Amino acid sequence: MPLASDNAAYQAISEAFCHPDAGGQHASARRFFSGNVAVNISPPISDLAGAEGFIEESFAPLLRAFEGLYVRPDTQLAGKQ
Repeated sequence: MPLASDNAAYQAISEAFCHPDAGGQHASARRFFSGNVAVNISPPISDLAGAEGFIEESFAPLLRAFEGLYVRPDTQLAGKQ
């Protein structure tokens, strides 16, 4: 995938998580992550399976605990693997 596409995909999910809208965040995560992705955030949240794992095991509990939670992306990194 070209770098411009990588940046656009990251920007789309980043923008969705800047607004306290769980439905939009979940839909964005499903579009961003491939079906077989393994997400590893940091202990104790690690080895999450796919977008559903990311949503249900990491972000959804935070949304329930902190009403109106959103992400404030101050820094964006991009590159090629």
